[in-house]
Amino acid sequence: MTRPGAHGWLGGVALGLLSCVVTIGLIEAALRLAPAWSRATTQDPRFQFNPYRPDGQLGFVLQPGVRLRHADRDFSVAIAVNALGMRGPERSLRKPPGSARILLLGDSFAFGWGVEQAESFGARLERLLAARVGPVEVWSAAVPGWTTDQHYLYLRTRGLDLDPDLVLLATGENDLGELGFERLVLDEARLPVRVEPLFRMIDATGRMRYLGHARGAMPREAWPGEEWLQDHSRLYHWVRFRLAKLSAALAVRRAQPPMPEWLRSDPGRAIISLAPDELQRALATSSKFRLRYHLFLVDAMEHEARAKGALLRTLLIAHSGETRPADPALSGLHDACAARPDACLDSARVIPAAETARFTFAHDSHWNAEGHRRVAEALAVWLAGDPTLRRLAWQRGG
Repeated sequence: MTRPGAHGWLGGVALGLLSCVVTIGLIEAALRLAPAWSRATTQDPRFQFNPYRPDGQLGFVLQPGVRLRHADRDFSVAIAVNALGMRGPERSLRKPPGSARILLLGDSFAFGWGVEQAESFGARLERLLAARVGPVEVWSAAVPGWTTDQHYLYLRTRGLDLDPDLVLLATGENDLGELGFERLVLDEARLPVRVEPLFRMIDATGRMRYLGHARGAMPREAWPGEEWLQDHSRLYHWVRFRLAKLSAALAVRRAQPPMPEWLRSDPGRAIISLAPDELQRALATSSKFRLRYHLFLVDAMEHEARAKGALLRTLLIAHSGETRPADPALSGLHDACAARPDACLDSARVIPAAETARFTFAHDSHWNAEGHRRVAEALAVWLAGDPTLRRLAWQRGG
């Protein structure tokens, strides 16, 4: 027999739960509408660069269909993201007979930060190669703010499904440092299957926000249901962003985590032999280990591409224009590129340090239209002269 008042108590609990669900649903809906509302109402173009949306697997991606104007002190350019989430014109998944397809991966440099789409080195490369070797498509999957782990994960899970003949990885010197701010979920081969950026986050309006005092990403266990929320809930990312800001503000009062003892005694230990927590701590505390893991990811990308019948080529973006930076890890990055001239082109050899000012914007290090033109011309000569590439791609269509 039900006690007197039990129905009323249970009804109150049910009503309370229903109210919570409805409230959460309304907040979720409002956050999903926030990017479109922001782009429609913001007048100052400096605050209209909000083309992003959170992504549970990659951290963040470009929002398909976005149209906006990106302006700063040095430029004012149009941004259009196609249905595939790439900057540039709409593309058909079906490859035209006899043509080659290049998939461009990278960050803001490959995206064409500050230049019109037609002026970016990817768009210029498409035109130059078409004139040299025949029909070519260059699909730019570059996303400002991405680093090597995201490039690898995108290629493995999405990029190779686009049937590229060549993958052009535009990787920058800053990728090494940013690997230390990414919390990774790793597979048995110690390759990422999920990336959680801790330094860059996307707010409800689609803008990228930077945490002022980010610490290296330390390992932690995911709580039940977290991955589902990462994949499906804007409210989750809204709450996470605010908690991360609070954590970053408190982090300045705490000492940086120390380098693991094993890394001091055995720095050459095989990456595959490391426990995921060991690898995460090493990324957070050692620039030399970040270089090792970066090269490990690039090797994995090359293997994945080759398994699909594609080639991987790398453009190393030298922000300073120096081929021998003072930082040993950055210097090692350039040394690795120089050791494989058939597979890696160093932009420091295309735009020397003495000429950097001519090819970059006055107020930041991104290439201007002239810089993109110079890099595209060098890439076109380099790629068109690659006999393996000509045999594998352009001659494939006969």
